[in-house]
Amino acid sequence: TVRRPFTPRRVLLVGSCERAKAIGARLVQRGARVEVAPNCHQGLVEIERLGGPSVFDALGIILPAYKTERPWTTPPEVWQERRTEALVGPFQLLRAYAPHRESGTIFGVTVMGGGLGFENVVQGAPEGGGLLGLLKAVRREHASLVVQALDISPSSPGDQVADALF
Repeated sequence: TVRRPFTPRRVLLVGSCERAKAIGARLVQRGARVEVAPNCHQGLVEIERLGGPSVFDALGIILPAYKTERPWTTPPEVWQERRTEALVGPFQLLRAYAPHRESGTIFGVTVMGGGLGFENVVQGAPEGGGLLGLLKAVRREHASLVVQALDISPSSPGDQVADALF
Protein backbone atom coordinates (compact mmCIF):
# COMPACT_ATOMS: atom_id res chain seq x y z
CA THR A 1 0.00 0.00 0.00
CA VAL A 2 1.35 3.41 -0.95
CA ARG A 3 0.94 6.02 1.76
CA ARG A 4 -0.31 9.25 0.29
CA PRO A 5 1.07 11.76 -0.32
CA PHE A 6 3.91 9.79 -1.86
CA THR A 7 7.07 11.88 -2.25
CA PRO A 8 10.38 10.16 -2.91
CA ARG A 9 13.58 12.20 -2.69
CA ARG A 10 15.02 11.18 -6.06
CA VAL A 11 13.21 9.48 -8.91
CA LEU A 12 14.25 7.98 -12.21
CA LEU A 13 11.24 8.52 -14.45
CA VAL A 14 11.22 6.66 -17.76
CA GLY A 15 8.90 7.90 -20.48
CA SER A 16 8.48 10.83 -22.82
CA CYS A 17 4.72 11.02 -23.29
CA GLU A 18 2.49 13.80 -21.95
CA ARG A 19 1.53 11.67 -18.94
CA ALA A 20 5.17 11.10 -17.98
CA LYS A 21 5.76 14.85 -18.11
CA ALA A 22 2.74 15.49 -15.86
CA ILE A 23 3.93 12.87 -13.36
CA GLY A 24 7.42 14.37 -13.37
CA ALA A 25 6.00 17.87 -12.81
CA ARG A 26 3.88 16.63 -9.90
CA LEU A 27 6.90 14.98 -8.28
CA VAL A 28 8.96 18.16 -8.65
CA GLN A 29 6.10 20.15 -7.06
CA ARG A 30 6.34 17.82 -4.08
CA GLY A 31 10.06 18.42 -3.75
CA ALA A 32 11.48 15.35 -5.48
CA ARG A 33 14.52 15.50 -7.69
CA VAL A 34 13.48 13.87 -10.96
CA GLU A 35 15.81 12.47 -13.61
CA VAL A 36 13.96 11.76 -16.85
CA ALA A 37 14.94 9.17 -19.43
CA PRO A 38 12.95 8.89 -22.67
CA ASN A 39 13.20 5.09 -22.73
CA CYS A 40 14.41 2.17 -20.63
CA HIS A 41 17.76 1.93 -22.41
CA GLN A 42 18.48 5.55 -21.48
CA GLY A 43 17.24 4.74 -17.98
CA LEU A 44 19.95 2.10 -17.67
CA VAL A 45 22.51 4.64 -18.89
CA GLU A 46 21.30 7.16 -16.26
CA ILE A 47 21.51 4.61 -13.45
CA GLU A 48 25.11 3.86 -14.41
CA ARG A 49 26.07 7.49 -15.02
CA LEU A 50 24.68 8.73 -11.72
CA GLY A 51 26.14 6.03 -9.49
CA GLY A 52 23.88 2.98 -9.52
CA PRO A 53 20.39 2.09 -8.33
CA SER A 54 21.04 3.25 -4.76
CA VAL A 55 20.94 6.86 -5.98
CA PHE A 56 17.20 6.62 -6.69
CA ASP A 57 14.59 5.77 -4.08
CA ALA A 58 11.92 5.43 -6.77
CA LEU A 59 11.68 4.21 -10.34
CA GLY A 60 8.74 4.96 -12.61
CA ILE A 61 8.09 3.44 -16.04
CA ILE A 62 5.40 5.17 -18.08
CA LEU A 63 4.39 3.41 -21.29
CA PRO A 64 2.93 5.42 -24.16
CA ALA A 65 -0.54 4.89 -25.58
CA TYR A 66 0.00 2.59 -28.54
CA LYS A 67 -2.24 2.93 -31.57
CA THR A 68 -3.89 -0.26 -32.77
CA GLU A 69 -5.90 -1.01 -35.89
CA ARG A 70 -8.35 -3.03 -33.84
CA PRO A 71 -8.62 -3.22 -30.05
CA TRP A 72 -6.39 -5.85 -28.48
CA THR A 73 -4.54 -6.77 -31.64
CA THR A 74 -0.97 -6.00 -32.57
CA PRO A 75 0.36 -7.36 -35.87
CA PRO A 76 3.61 -9.34 -35.48
CA GLU A 77 5.71 -6.80 -37.39
CA VAL A 78 4.43 -3.98 -35.16
CA TRP A 79 5.02 -6.04 -32.03
CA GLN A 80 8.66 -6.57 -33.04
CA GLU A 81 9.10 -2.79 -33.03
CA ARG A 82 7.26 -2.25 -29.74
CA ARG A 83 8.53 -5.16 -27.70
CA THR A 84 11.82 -3.48 -26.77
CA GLU A 85 10.01 -0.45 -25.36
CA ALA A 86 7.14 -2.34 -23.76
CA LEU A 87 8.77 -5.54 -22.49
CA VAL A 88 12.51 -6.04 -22.98
CA GLY A 89 13.50 -2.55 -21.84
CA PRO A 90 11.36 -2.62 -18.67
CA PHE A 91 12.67 -6.11 -17.86
CA GLN A 92 16.29 -4.99 -18.14
CA LEU A 93 15.66 -1.83 -16.13
CA LEU A 94 13.80 -3.64 -13.34
CA ARG A 95 16.55 -6.27 -13.24
CA ALA A 96 19.16 -3.51 -12.83
CA TYR A 97 17.17 -1.71 -10.10
CA ALA A 98 15.12 -4.04 -7.89
CA PRO A 99 17.71 -6.62 -6.70
CA HIS A 100 20.04 -3.83 -5.57
CA ARG A 101 17.52 -2.01 -3.37
CA GLU A 102 16.56 -2.84 0.21
CA SER A 103 13.73 -0.32 0.10
CA GLY A 104 12.14 2.01 -2.41
CA THR A 105 9.23 2.33 -4.75
CA ILE A 106 8.61 1.19 -8.29
CA PHE A 107 5.57 2.35 -10.22
CA GLY A 108 4.40 1.67 -13.73
CA VAL A 109 1.68 3.15 -15.88
CA THR A 110 0.16 1.15 -18.73
CA VAL A 111 -2.49 2.13 -21.27
CA MET A 112 -4.67 -0.95 -21.64
CA GLY A 113 -7.96 0.91 -21.46
CA GLY A 114 -8.18 1.15 -17.67
CA GLY A 115 -9.18 -1.69 -15.37
CA LEU A 116 -6.16 -3.77 -16.48
CA GLY A 117 -7.81 -4.34 -19.82
CA PHE A 118 -11.07 -5.68 -18.41
CA GLU A 119 -12.89 -2.36 -18.85
CA ASN A 120 -13.06 0.04 -21.78
CA VAL A 121 -11.82 -2.70 -24.09
CA VAL A 122 -12.58 -0.67 -27.20
CA GLN A 123 -9.49 1.43 -26.40
CA GLY A 124 -7.28 -1.40 -25.22
CA ALA A 125 -3.82 -2.25 -26.45
CA PRO A 126 -2.05 -5.39 -25.21
CA GLU A 127 1.50 -4.02 -24.97
CA GLY A 128 1.19 -3.01 -21.30
CA GLY A 129 0.47 -6.56 -20.15
CA GLY A 130 4.16 -7.43 -20.03
CA LEU A 131 5.00 -4.53 -17.73
CA LEU A 132 2.11 -5.44 -15.43
CA GLY A 133 3.42 -8.99 -15.20
CA LEU A 134 6.95 -7.79 -14.50
CA LEU A 135 5.72 -5.48 -11.74
CA LYS A 136 3.75 -8.33 -10.18
CA ALA A 137 6.87 -10.53 -10.20
CA VAL A 138 9.00 -7.77 -8.64
CA ARG A 139 6.39 -7.29 -5.91
CA ARG A 140 6.56 -11.00 -5.03
CA GLU A 141 10.34 -11.40 -5.33
CA HIS A 142 11.34 -8.16 -3.58
CA ALA A 143 8.91 -7.76 -0.70
CA SER A 144 10.80 -4.80 0.77
CA LEU A 145 9.93 -2.67 -2.27
CA VAL A 146 6.62 -0.90 -2.73
CA VAL A 147 5.34 -1.71 -6.22
CA GLN A 148 2.41 0.11 -7.77
CA ALA A 149 0.76 -0.40 -11.17
CA LEU A 150 -1.79 1.88 -12.73
CA ASP A 151 -3.65 1.08 -15.93
CA ILE A 152 -5.34 3.97 -17.68
CA SER A 153 -7.42 4.80 -20.71
CA PRO A 154 -5.67 6.42 -23.69
CA SER A 155 -7.88 9.45 -23.14
CA SER A 156 -6.80 9.95 -19.50
CA PRO A 157 -5.20 13.39 -19.10
CA GLY A 158 -1.75 13.56 -17.52
CA ASP A 159 -2.86 15.50 -14.44
CA GLN A 160 -5.55 12.92 -13.72
CA VAL A 161 -2.96 10.13 -13.99
CA ALA A 162 -0.60 11.96 -11.62
CA ASP A 163 -3.48 12.43 -9.14
CA ALA A 164 -4.27 8.71 -9.28
CA LEU A 165 -0.63 7.82 -8.56
CA PHE A 166 0.02 10.33 -5.82
